[in-house]
Amino acid sequence: MGPDGNDLANRLPDATYVEIAAANHFTFLGTCKSGAAALLEEEQDDPICTDPKGADRTTAHLQLIDAITFGLEL
Repeated sequence: MGPDGNDLANRLPDATYVEIAAANHFTFLGTCKSGAAALLEEEQDDPICTDPKGADRTTAHLQLIDAITFGLEL
């Protein structure tokens, strides 16, 4: 499986592939509290609060909302 969902965008009629820059698999999740990333690292848990350099979850969420709204023609 690749970053484009196993070529899903090409298998759906009229689908468009949208990439949110400076984001990773966990960026779609809610914003994290202060210190959460360090706590998760200490507990050797999934890095769900560690985004790529330059990422901003609030901005990514707004971009996701815009892409989904456009795709669903809302």
